[in-house]
Amino acid sequence: MSSTISSLLRVTQAYCLQVSDKQTLDHGICYYATDFPTLPQANQFREVVVDDDVALETIYVQAEAWFVECKLTCHRWAPAWGQPIDRLAAFLHEKGFARQTFHAMQLTQWGELDVPQNVRVIPARAMRKAFREIVLHEPDSEHSGDPALHVQAAESRMDDPAYDAFIAMIDNKAMGRCSLYQVGDIACVMDFHVTDHTEASVVEPALLTHVLTLAKRLALRTICTQLEVNSPMIELHKRAGFEVQGEFVEFHRPAQT
Repeated sequence: MSSTISSLLRVTQAYCLQVSDKQTLDHGICYYATDFPTLPQANQFREVVVDDDVALETIYVQAEAWFVECKLTCHRWAPAWGQPIDRLAAFLHEKGFARQTFHAMQLTQWGELDVPQNVRVIPARAMRKAFREIVLHEPDSEHSGDPALHVQAAESRMDDPAYDAFIAMIDNKAMGRCSLYQVGDIACVMDFHVTDHTEASVVEPALLTHVLTLAKRLALRTICTQLEVNSPMIELHKRAGFEVQGEFVEFHRPAQT
């Protein structure tokens, strides 16, 4: 396994447990949250192992039954690293899941980004009202039709001292957010969203530079992030010093609005 992918999977497990409980089944782990029933990131079936001698339908029915018993919906499947993908992809497509492919990226050198002087980056804990406003307007895929719960979950993550969230401000208006999450000796750039895409070219480098400056000061062994393979942010991260170290796949149920 790519060490970067291993680091990202470790971070994701910790990230899930910030807002979810977990239950181990025969072929994977259910992360579930009755407090956040519609949130995709809070209700997932991860580390799924598909044995050749076990029917996919059997694995699926067991996982679905667990979530139904909890009065929840499973929004995401994440196969364990190294599992065959094509058979699972065809099966889950029939169940309404869409394949999502991510780049696993790791910082391998300190690049330089142009950061305009008119962008201020401020700890989100000190600006909770502005933080809530940013999160409230993020894409439906993050909250499955219940943005208020998405805001509540995002705020609850800030109770974790290892999770440092920041917002970008231009002329006293909140324009975006980004976080650095420390898990052991890993620092992961997470929850990177810009609300006004006309300002993305100035807000994105300001946020990324800020969290990477914090990561550099902490001197952690691994600095990583994951981005969808078609993300417009890939080139920005490459300019900052990230390199693609591998790819991995998840399967997401479309948001129900």
